[in-house]
Amino acid sequence: MKRIITLVLLMFTYLASAQTVIKCAPSINLNDRPLWVVNNIVLTDEKVSEIVEKALKPDDVESITVLKEAEATAIYGNSARNGAVIITLKKNQSNNVAAEKESLSVTGASLAAHPLVIVDGKEIPNADEAAQFMKKLLPENIQSVTVLKDPAALAKYGDKGKNGVLFINLKK
Repeated sequence: MKRIITLVLLMFTYLASAQTVIKCAPSINLNDRPLWVVNNIVLTDEKVSEIVEKALKPDDVESITVLKEAEATAIYGNSARNGAVIITLKKNQSNNVAAEKESLSVTGASLAAHPLVIVDGKEIPNADEAAQFMKKLLPENIQSVTVLKDPAALAKYGDKGKNGVLFINLKK
């Protein structure tokens, strides 16, 4: 009996030391993905973001900017809490949809609550003037657009920023 117990203990000791431990790199949690912005269009659907991520060709990319958590959240809100990847594509005849439009239009949001519009650092205080300006604004005249909303807009602009703030920098 002692021999059997000793033999079993030796076998377990040998088998325990012979086990192989495989360590894998941590997988990417889909909830930890950054927000993707392509040509100023926020891609909110994870599947669309994955498709864009895989389908982008280096020759089509003009620039890529990566914003860390705090900076991305200040610009794009809570959806960018894990950062943001901002991609600007090169303009050519096959993908220049903006050139076909005569003016800007805002989709996906109701403009009943007008945001504060600031153009080249100058505030447009009247909502009607801001709306007229936006209708006449041509995409090729825009250098950059930044949107500030929710607590960040309220903290910086008080009651005037309650409906969000649009910063528009024009090309010079």
